[in-house]
Amino acid sequence: YKPAAIEALAAALDAWAEAGDPFDLPGDFRLVASGHLHEKSTAKKRGTDPALEDPFFVACQRVLERRGEIADELRAAALAEATAFAAERVRQAKQQGQRIAFQDQLTLLHEALHGDQGEELAAALRRRFPVAMIDEFQDTDALQYGIFRRLYFGRPETGLTLIGDPKQAIYSFRGGDIFAYLQAKRDAGEARYSLDTNWRSVPGLIEAVNAVFTGRSDPFVYSEAIDYQPVRAATEAEGKEHAPFTEQGRAVAPLTLWRIPADAKGRPPSKTAAQAGLVEATAAEIARLLAAAARGEARLGDRALRAGDIAVLVRAGHQGAAVREALRKRGIGAVSVAQEKVFKSPEALGLELLLQAVIQCHDRDHARNALASDLLGHDYGGMAAIAFDEQRWLDWVDGLRELNRLWQQRGFMTLFQTLLQRLGIAQAIARRANAERRLTNLLHLGELLQAASKNHPGPDALLAWYRQQMHDCADEEAELRLESDEALVHIVTIHKSKGLEYPVVFLPFLWDGTETRLKGGLVPFHDQAGRAFLHAAMREGSEQHCLAERERLAEDVRLAYVALTRAEAKVYLAWGEVSARGGRGSRASALGWLLHPAQTPDDLAHALPEAFAAGADLSADLQRLAAATPAIEVCDLPAPADGDVEPPETRPPALAPATFAGDIATDWRVASFTALTRDIHQVHRGGSPRGEDPVLNFPAGSHVGSFLHLLLERLDFRADVAAQTAELAEQLAPRFGLDAERHRDTLQRWLRDVVDTPLDDTGLRLRDIDRAHR
Repeated sequence: YKPAAIEALAAALDAWAEAGDPFDLPGDFRLVASGHLHEKSTAKKRGTDPALEDPFFVACQRVLERRGEIADELRAAALAEATAFAAERVRQAKQQGQRIAFQDQLTLLHEALHGDQGEELAAALRRRFPVAMIDEFQDTDALQYGIFRRLYFGRPETGLTLIGDPKQAIYSFRGGDIFAYLQAKRDAGEARYSLDTNWRSVPGLIEAVNAVFTGRSDPFVYSEAIDYQPVRAATEAEGKEHAPFTEQGRAVAPLTLWRIPADAKGRPPSKTAAQAGLVEATAAEIARLLAAAARGEARLGDRALRAGDIAVLVRAGHQGAAVREALRKRGIGAVSVAQEKVFKSPEALGLELLLQAVIQCHDRDHARNALASDLLGHDYGGMAAIAFDEQRWLDWVDGLRELNRLWQQRGFMTLFQTLLQRLGIAQAIARRANAERRLTNLLHLGELLQAASKNHPGPDALLAWYRQQMHDCADEEAELRLESDEALVHIVTIHKSKGLEYPVVFLPFLWDGTETRLKGGLVPFHDQAGRAFLHAAMREGSEQHCLAERERLAEDVRLAYVALTRAEAKVYLAWGEVSARGGRGSRASALGWLLHPAQTPDDLAHALPEAFAAGADLSADLQRLAAATPAIEVCDLPAPADGDVEPPETRPPALAPATFAGDIATDWRVASFTALTRDIHQVHRGGSPRGEDPVLNFPAGSHVGSFLHLLLERLDFRADVAAQTAELAEQLAPRFGLDAERHRDTLQRWLRDVVDTPLDDTGLRLRDIDRAHR
């Protein structure tokens, strides 16, 4: 370093020493730390570096490291304190509001059972429920098991049966973990029973899965909690009829393992390249199978294979979207099965813009925004053609006003059906890709809005509910519906596939090792004793990092087990070395652990998962797997076909309109209150004749009725009605083409009379009703 720089740094160090604050380090302090000097030094190439031996440089490095350690400890302490503070404030708020959430029921019951009167409460619950059976117990968390353990453990007069498969415990993100199951297994002692028969899959596929999971003695990492017992197939004598997968009349291996090839330079492909190649290979193979099925050559038992028999299981939504697009290019329909919400769909946003414009049909901005609705299919030119053409713009606004009138007079569903027809929404959707999915979403939204309109009367209230659902919806009714799926390939996340089964399953992405992310958040892990922790500053390669990675790997193995056991007759599995920027890629994956048993669970207590060295030859382990059973074939990933491999075209069924032979009642109509009372001569409470009563001279029309409805919806009857009316009228009157200033006095007196007028003989008034009881 230059002498001037050394002098400046020395001065900064002197100032820092006098300040006595180890956190107030000079910005250039790292320049004299041994780690930085070593990184920048050329001496390390010769095997020696004075920077690593000089006491001053080493001491500076230690100061820098200790400062980081203290900062991490302070961050963890601050987060713990903030969490405790927030939890207490939330508890107080719920207590004051007399509200509890579902999780609170568990927490409060657990606390009560372990409190001073816990035994009395437990005895009362045991008298009411002396026997309990818990299905899917592998997804139970520690809090839930703590409740059942307190109630039933060591109580001979009761019975507790836990039913579950720990190999399918894949919901740690919901709170369930394998450690609660491990505690229950210890508590059960010898009172454990297992099922040894698979009633889903053909014998060859069961044999193949057995071979994958018995290639090592500890496939599920936590062998004290989960072991693997090979299962057998149900037989025809037991009533099971198998439908094996055949091609050209010959049986094929139930499990095909595709080797992922190296890139053009002989190196492992990147994650992006491997995924792109496998997307194309999967789509091409599905197209080949369906083409063969159309010729009668690909069969399941005695029938031809159908698209609906095939499922592609993925880890993430973007993988499924890529497969679906590749299938679409080959003319093959696919349906995504995921726990997505219809309120999060593009159709929901497009419908919101239209509904807002209908409600505020006099607002130019909302009318222009509605032209951008994705449901209309306008491009920029189309929107401009309407917005800047006077006649077309007037027609557009008049249409919105008419739709507003329909909504006010005949309800939401009439509006919705008219909206679809007049704006040509179905035709616009049909002209674009993914039309069936989009139309399904739109009709689903219409049904949900119609159902909600019964509890949220009025357009404004219904739109407010709709926007709330778009922001945060947890209702199962809002999960995306499937299109007609009999002739569609299923694309399913592995988590969603649990409990489902498909004749043919593709697993193109199980090589992906989802390593624990250390940056930007808290990292959960369990220590050697099974206690749960959140680490605020986990460091690469630390003991805690190794434990977190071991836990992550164990869950990935369980996820792989779920994926491999969804098929009835055939599985396509892709495997090979795939690199990852800044990570270990497929070397850290569940398949790496299962197929290349170099590490042991004990190794993972102090080393990160790495099934094989980078660039290692994997063929020996794969050959050993293939030699274990003829049910497994190992082959190269199919090369891209010359041109698209498409199934042969099928003629659509001949369509004809159905004949309607029923009767349509025409002797009824929907009437408004205004129409029913049009000829009734009202007299003001003060007795003023018509000409002198400003209320009777107020403008008429449906828009006025809508305006008054909206005022009443927003008024607080118990507060100052006159002041509220003046403020609301100024905001809302322009929307309905009314002059708020001109009619302010009339509206104030009118609505004051409305809320103060007795409605029955008991003197009930709107003034007496608070918001909670409206």
